[in-house]
Order: sequence, then structure tokens, then C-alpha cells
Amino acid sequence: MMRWFVFIASCIIVVTSQDASLDSWKSGYSCNEKHYCVDKEGHFNEQSSFITTSYLSYRSYKLLYSFVPTNFVVYIRNIKNPSQQKNFLQICDGRKCDYFNSVEDQLFVFRNVNQITIVAFSPATQFEVQYYAGCIVLDQRDVDIHLEAENHFTKPGRCWILIPRLYEGATTQQTAASNIFFSNVNLPQHSALSISNVLTGEVLMNFEASTDFEFYIVPNGPNKIPYQVQRSISSVFFLTVDKCPSKLCAEVSFKMTVQAMSEQDLQCFSDKQLCELGVTEIGEANCGDIEVCSSYNNFEVMVNAALNIGTGSVLNGVEERGYQIDQSTVGPGPKLQKKCNALFRRRKFRMALCGGVKSCTKFGKCQIYCHLERETNVFGFCKKKKNRSIQLKFYQ
Repeated sequence: MMRWFVFIASCIIVVTSQDASLDSWKSGYSCNEKHYCVDKEGHFNEQSSFITTSYLSYRSYKLLYSFVPTNFVVYIRNIKNPSQQKNFLQICDGRKCDYFNSVEDQLFVFRNVNQITIVAFSPATQFEVQYYAGCIVLDQRDVDIHLEAENHFTKPGRCWILIPRLYEGATTQQTAASNIFFSNVNLPQHSALSISNVLTGEVLMNFEASTDFEFYIVPNGPNKIPYQVQRSISSVFFLTVDKCPSKLCAEVSFKMTVQAMSEQDLQCFSDKQLCELGVTEIGEANCGDIEVCSSYNNFEVMVNAALNIGTGSVLNGVEERGYQIDQSTVGPGPKLQKKCNALFRRRKFRMALCGGVKSCTKFGKCQIYCHLERETNVFGFCKKKKNRSIQLKFYQ
């Protein structure tokens, strides 16, 4: 059994529930009233304004349009009632056309084009479309984005489409899960930054103020969908600057990294955490067999660097903030983890852990395990469930 561990730094979590409704995948503007769409993000279905050019041999179309060449990402889903002919839908970018021969959901990426045309060859065919325009597309290993302040290209709607991979150019994505890291997020007032799952519409993280660090692990969905017709994927993310005041947009900055994991990486990652924390009773893990786990080691380096924990030997900050603890020398690793876990089991620290303090930084070097317990309830102190959608509010 695997547990998903989430670490949040320098923030209070405000839970926002998300309806699992049939429309939860939709984002952006509804483009149902016109035969062309010019918004950066939107959705429509076959009942919207398509132009019918022929009824005898039925043919109708709708356009996605940009005044300058740009990237389009188009997700066509929930296809029903295809006609008897094989090619019942068509999507074209002005250079080539792809035809639909099955009712599987499909994702397409078009680069540096002005126009996308979606053509239906039967009035009975039903389908839904989610589209994104003008985004940077990163379909690669080592997805790493560093948006620096004073970037005058930053404005509301600036976006990235992320397709993390283990191998460049592979026909299948081959990832089992993705670790998403944000650090040094700086947002001026009335600004917002979010990342969502394109295939489900789920908002994974929604930043409404500055924060030091945020981490989320996203397991891939059970099904792969066709991508560019001949390939397949199971995870796609949409990152966007949702809003910012025009005079302050250049102050938005952040660093974001995605760590893609294979099935083997994911199993190792999960087992290593159970063994390191000494809580193997909540899952099956043979700790004697785990010697090297690169996915967990890379994860730990990223977390410690972002939280500025370092590798010192003292539980800095705990005593001076009133959380008394034996200040004996404790090196990194299982000894430190067990000492922190023992600290949290004491009643007054448990009360602080579960909401008595605003920030886990109050616990000094134990803060990483404070985040762990608040978000995953791995020890059962706080009786909280893992959140699927969160908002972050920063406290100094």
C-alpha cells in the first residue's frame, strides 16, 4: 500500500472542496456563441456555433484562431455517436490534418500556427473540447521553470503546458507519478498562480500569496489517452499566472520543477519514506532491501534545499520559540526523524502541531515532519485527510 506524502512550508492550508461533477474538467471561457474562438483558454461542444458548409454530404467546422503564430493545445473528449465512416472528425492546423477513427479522448499539440480547424462529418456525433492557446509547451525530461522578477512578458494568462517524461521522444509517457515542486514563489497583492491537471480539470495547487515552498505528488490516471494520434500520455499539467495587477505583473516570480517517476521509482519512493520515518506498520516495505533510492534521494535534496534545513546537527529554533526539546547532537536521517516524531507525540506539541502555531517553521529542523503530519496524517495526530485542492496563505 502506498501513501502520498505532501510537504507545505511557511503557510496555512485553507481547504477548498472540488465537485467531481461532469463539468469539472472545463476551464476558461465558454466559446459556444461564435464559430471561432480567440481566447487563451476555453471550452465548447458540438452544439455550439459550428458553420455547416454542406448538408448533402454533411460537413461543419469551427476555428481556434490567433492573430500571431502561437501554440495550441486541444483536448477532445467524451466522443459519442460517431458516424459509420471511419473519419468522423478531423482536426487541421493549415499544414496537415489528423482524422479520428475511435471514440477515445485525444490530445493534440500544435506549434507556431495561426489557426486550428475542427471539422465534423456527422450531425449526430457528440464531443467536447478544451483548448489552450499561447502557452509554452514543455514535453520533455527535467521540466524546470524559473520565472524571474522584472520579466516584462509576464501578464495575466501567461501559461505553460507540461508533459513530464522519463525518456525523450518515447511514444508512451512511461511515468507512474510526478512530484511537483514550487519554491520562492513571490506574488504581489491581488495576484494568483495555479497548476491543474489538464486531463481531469483538478486544481492541484492554487497560490494566492507568496510562499517559500510547496510540494505535491500526482499519481498518473489509470488510463492512457492518444496524443498526436500515434503516441500516448497519462499526465498533462497546465500552469498559469491567473491574475496580477498590470503594474505589478513584472514582480511575479517562482521556481518550479517536475520530477517524473517510473513504477519502480514510485515504489522505492513510497517504501523509503515508510522506512525512514519508522512507520512500516502502515504499509508493506522491506527496509532491509532498500539501499539506494535515487527518486527519494533527489526528492530529499530538493525539499531540504527549499526549506533551508541543511545538514546541521541541532534542532535549531525549537527551544527559543518555546518548544523545549533536548538539544543533544542529532544528525540527519532516522535519528532526527524519530526524535521529531517523539516530540510531536507529547500533548502540548501535538496541540501546536495540529493548529496551535501558524507555521511549521516554529519547529526548526522538525518542520519537515510537521508538514508531513499536517498534510498526510501519517501518525494520526491531527485526524485530517489529504486535500485534493488547496489554497495557500502566507504568514511571516
